[in-house]
Amino acid sequence: MSGASTVGSSYMRASINNGASNYDVDSIQNVSHQNIFAVMTYNGTYLTLYVNGTVQSTISVTNNLQQNVYDFTIGHILGGDATDDEYVSEVWILNNTINSTDVSSIYNGAGVISCKSEPVVESGIKSGSVTVTEDTCQAVSFNTSFGSMPVAVGNVQSGAKDNVVSIGSLSASGFNICLSKVGAGSPASNYTVYWIATNFGNP
Repeated sequence: MSGASTVGSSYMRASINNGASNYDVDSIQNVSHQNIFAVMTYNGTYLTLYVNGTVQSTISVTNNLQQNVYDFTIGHILGGDATDDEYVSEVWILNNTINSTDVSSIYNGAGVISCKSEPVVESGIKSGSVTVTEDTCQAVSFNTSFGSMPVAVGNVQSGAKDNVVSIGSLSASGFNICLSKVGAGSPASNYTVYWIATNFGNP
């Protein structure tokens, strides 16, 4: 995908080639200086570009796509001088077709991709905070379970930075977060512990 010079640097273009013709789809939304979620899909018949979960443009593609040994590029047209000055925080390349419902679900945080002949996997990031008394543990339950085993980390508020946070009994539905007091002599105090859990990269 690239912001080609023919549509201006404020817009996005997705392009594929069948060996005889280029097929381009351009965004109708100005994407200049914005954080956006962009998706290009090709299902063997149509090339579609989405920005922030919304269809921007669709074009019918005839014949098979061209196969070659050239690099797949993002933000640059191979052999051309049109480039984007951008940061790409995350790239997904899927070897299956996803539809507009899937794209909308991912953009809106559902994190569900419908794969042909593959199970539906709930992926994502969950975070929150919980009050924990020193030298005790507190159970944390996710509102919705992960589709696979996540990893989780915790960090105590700055006033108790010397205390040790540990995660135990981790499962797809929750975990225990424990706060171990460092030092002796003072009564146990309550502190806010912030946590984050994800199963991205572990489907």
